[in-house]
Amino acid sequence: RVQGTSDVRDSDATSAECVCIRDKLLSINGKPCHESNFDEVASLLSAEQSNSVTLRLGRVQGSTVVNFYDDGVCIAAQPGEHYGFLASNCGVHIDYQCRTGHCGTCLRYLDFPDKLYDMKEGETNIYQRSILNCVGKVPRSYAWLHVLKP
Repeated sequence: RVQGTSDVRDSDATSAECVCIRDKLLSINGKPCHESNFDEVASLLSAEQSNSVTLRLGRVQGSTVVNFYDDGVCIAAQPGEHYGFLASNCGVHIDYQCRTGHCGTCLRYLDFPDKLYDMKEGETNIYQRSILNCVGKVPRSYAWLHVLKP
């Protein structure tokens, strides 16, 4: 159950954002369901008379969309979460040896925007930096990050 929606913002379906692991279901065809359990949501879906269903999703405010290897699986991450933990939640395998950041086996490169949440439409300046998935953490204030294939 989602306890409340005060910390959840609507995901803009027209933006480049993907549907992410951890997104919240807010409504089905305009009927609120953010406080519904799985069985209640299933009942709402089965009660629909149409073959078409519109879902409204939301994401916890301050989340960063992390995409691993451009495979289409995204996760809404909170600042400070370890990349390795997020990768395992997405079903992404990462080779490790030391798990302390010394050996470099889990080294990957990260694409990120040049500005924080206020990045303007059409700006395409992207930067890269290396991260160690075993110890690297999601930084604050980025709308998205893309972990590149090794």
